[in-house]
Amino acid sequence: MAYGDKQASLQYETLLRTKTPARITGDVSLHTQDGYAFATLEGVAPMPFSPATSKNDLPMFTQLQRKVATPDGGFAAAEDTLSAFEAQQDPLHTGPNSHWISRLVCQIAHRFPALNILEVGAGHGATIASILGALDGVYASYTFADTSKGLFAAAEEQFAEQSARMAFKSLNWEQDPSAQRFLRAHTMSSSRHMYFISQLM
Repeated sequence: MAYGDKQASLQYETLLRTKTPARITGDVSLHTQDGYAFATLEGVAPMPFSPATSKNDLPMFTQLQRKVATPDGGFAAAEDTLSAFEAQQDPLHTGPNSHWISRLVCQIAHRFPALNILEVGAGHGATIASILGALDGVYASYTFADTSKGLFAAAEEQFAEQSARMAFKSLNWEQDPSAQRFLRAHTMSSSRHMYFISQLM
């Protein structure tokens, strides 16, 4: 991204230094989408423009969620007990593996909410359905890749509501992926299908 371009979104890191009922103080760092820090504000103490009154004061509700900082497969599968029916299903498509992989992706998304996800060997879309359902919109983009374009039409129709952040691409394993405009990614899991994730910083 060239300098001066508009950012679709900014990532930030915050550190809370002090907190009292009347005042909070902390640090804020702003990052571009490609991971460069361009502003750090230390000792920020936000203040209201005017004191709160019964007319403009609203009760605020927040929820603190603590989750793992790195993907943990054992934690993702910890509370599952497989039934005989589930064990007989195709584990690569509709079985528990799809649920476990979606939980791993959610663990990563909690730490890096602006993910670019690339699924290779996407097939009929069973895994993507599980992942998107679990993410609940917390991702930047999802690329659905397979060697056959014949599978794309059904997937495009199935996930039409999220089409703005989805891409459907064919991948030829005999050619360099980067030459086919696939970005470098981090391997997240590997089986008959391979799943890759890169983070948008």
